[in-house]
Amino acid sequence: MNRPIVYHTIALILGIFLGHTVKDIFIVLMTVFLAASLVLFFMNQFDLPAFIVWGSILFLGIGSISYVIQDRQFEEKFIDLEEKRVNGLGMIITPPEIREGNLRFVVKIEEIINPYPSGNSLKNDQGRGKILLYLQKFPPNYSISYGDRISFHGELQKPLGKRNPGGFDYQLYLKGKGITAYMYATYEEVVLYNENQGNLFIQSGIKVRNRLMEIIDAYLPSQTAGLLKGILLGNREGLSTEEKEGFRKAGLSHILAVSGMHVGFLLLQFHFLFRFIFINKRVANGFIILLLWGFVLVTGFQPSVLRAVLMASVVLLEKILRREPDLYSSIAFAAMILLILNPYQIFQVGFLLSFSATLGIVMFHQKIKNKISYWKFPELFKNIFSGTLSAQIGIFPIMAWFFNSVFLSSVIANFLVFPILGIVHFLGVMMVLVGSFNLSITSPIASSIATLEHLLLGFVLFVAKLFSEIDFGVFMVKTPSLFFIFAYIIFLLILYHAPKIIKKYKEKIFGIGVIFFLMIAIGKLLFDPMEVVFLDVGQGDAIFMRTPLGKTILIDGGGYAANGTSDMGKSVVIPFFHHRGIRKVDLMVSTHSDADHLLGLLSVLKEFPVKNLIIPAVGDGDEALYSQLENMDLKATKVSLGDIIHVEKNIWIEILHPQEGVDLQVGNNENSIAFKLNMKEVSFMLTGDIYMESEKKMIEAGGDLSSEVLKIAHHGSKTSTSQEFLNEVNPKIAVISVGRNNRYGHPTREVLDRLMHENIKIYRTDKHGAVILKTRGKNIRAWKMLEG
Repeated sequence: MNRPIVYHTIALILGIFLGHTVKDIFIVLMTVFLAASLVLFFMNQFDLPAFIVWGSILFLGIGSISYVIQDRQFEEKFIDLEEKRVNGLGMIITPPEIREGNLRFVVKIEEIINPYPSGNSLKNDQGRGKILLYLQKFPPNYSISYGDRISFHGELQKPLGKRNPGGFDYQLYLKGKGITAYMYATYEEVVLYNENQGNLFIQSGIKVRNRLMEIIDAYLPSQTAGLLKGILLGNREGLSTEEKEGFRKAGLSHILAVSGMHVGFLLLQFHFLFRFIFINKRVANGFIILLLWGFVLVTGFQPSVLRAVLMASVVLLEKILRREPDLYSSIAFAAMILLILNPYQIFQVGFLLSFSATLGIVMFHQKIKNKISYWKFPELFKNIFSGTLSAQIGIFPIMAWFFNSVFLSSVIANFLVFPILGIVHFLGVMMVLVGSFNLSITSPIASSIATLEHLLLGFVLFVAKLFSEIDFGVFMVKTPSLFFIFAYIIFLLILYHAPKIIKKYKEKIFGIGVIFFLMIAIGKLLFDPMEVVFLDVGQGDAIFMRTPLGKTILIDGGGYAANGTSDMGKSVVIPFFHHRGIRKVDLMVSTHSDADHLLGLLSVLKEFPVKNLIIPAVGDGDEALYSQLENMDLKATKVSLGDIIHVEKNIWIEILHPQEGVDLQVGNNENSIAFKLNMKEVSFMLTGDIYMESEKKMIEAGGDLSSEVLKIAHHGSKTSTSQEFLNEVNPKIAVISVGRNNRYGHPTREVLDRLMHENIKIYRTDKHGAVILKTRGKNIRAWKMLEG
């Protein structure tokens, strides 16, 4: 058992996952104690190496305990100030950048003025930390930079966790950057206090980076300049959202994130430089280490750059000490250092992609190259193919987990791009170096280099655009389970260490695999419950249902987020579909044409095939939006009271509203579709945005309204959910789909009081995120995304 640091790093990672899962210091300590007891027993039985075993126990404890302590500090920080307007003083510690029209930067808090009447200043731990500040409505000439001390005023918000299945965990993302809260403010609420108070080295790095970007902008057109800034510095601001998405779809986004490949290019260039000026190799390696850490400074301490430079530094240091470099130990050492500094990085996609790609290349590059040695291609192309494929093997579970996509076509895209990428990097470095002298003799040379660079960058953009627009080799996959990822890792380890075992027993392994997947499929068909998910789409409605046999129903799709720019169909519903592996919609229900219910459906229709669409039979005053649905090659069926829709055996829908010929003429909401979704003994009453007048009509119609679950109409407005209607439905569970801190004051106190008076269990998407209910037709189980 050599390479002890590998085992210690694995133990550290397991400890972090333990702390993240348990989040209780007592249980963590008991688990570590139990692990130590088991180790003590097995060491006596199997003669295990003491240094590796006890070191692993130590790092298991370090990972789990440090994570729990840090997480508790994050949770408690600013907890008494959440959603309160505060005055604060702090220093900007990141270069401001424009995102979606806002100027965004991180502020290290020095002092918070308590908003309570006492107005006490908080200078202790409660009043310190990092916040992400979004500056709105700032003038074009507004100037603020790293190191400036500012006073600010605004409402402090604590980030919430993942609000929907398949959604983005904003809280974990900010924790990974050491950020405790965020705030929106206008530029009038931010006042410059002192300039240039930051770290001198970081300021120097920012100045160098800004100067390099100025040179790139001076010599290249905006589009290719934006791409070169991404390749050299990892700065993507010069590329449009469509271009960045195109690189992602083509499987080329790694060239825009400065990582091991880019550090490798620099290493080659530095080695060539020092060989050219005849410096001793050991001395040259020392200078290269210093230059690489200067590059870390210039790129702003990006995790992928830190990982690559740490690894390179270890390898170069081993060469200086005349030791044989070990790549696995170098990778483990880099991971250990980064995770001890910030354990949340293990949940960051950039960190995981960087290490998994590197491991894939180290493990399988040479093996794949040996397999294709007979191909009649130049050696360079064999290297590119085997390197790209081995990296894809490494990142497959990460791409599936975070993006629900696998890009096999990226092997071809990288095959075309990679041969010139090293040239692009070299020419880019030469251009900025020559251009930085700004002399009459150097400017024409830099311009000549820029001309060739522009052509090569244009080719890269062309390949990215081409492969982003074709479906070949791009597969959308369901988010894999942790069990699947674990099995995949074990398979790779066996494939690496003992490929002969797989070759010898491949028929048996294949047979076991087929039986295993058949058991899963039969189990899903026979034992899967019906699932109803009330998605958190802010101030709107979107409800998804899947039957045991896999039929899918989508009821409304949300509208736009509170900022008016984010389409909930694109940002919530479609990622949820990808997460669950949903490829079609059997029945789409548009309860009425209000934007907060309908607009998201339009996005879903563009992305997924829909077999059937139903809308209210009663005109609701906005046929224009419904005509958009019908123009998408989907004929809508109008439904009203008395219509029955059979979904599958023991599952059916009863339409209870609107009533044909009875147009309430109050607006869209009053004519919403309201219906009961039934499975054996369990019913769900889904009410759209109906008002009390509609509830009265439903009661007068004389049907059976009793249901175990009631979706509260119109987001908990006082215009709905009358006491008479509650008496008729008599629910055990009420779900309110409502936006966080919405301006309407929903849900109202009157509605909440009625529900609590009847001892009805209340779930709210603003507080609980998505609400997931499952039933097999008798009992109901419930989950809340924000509480597990």
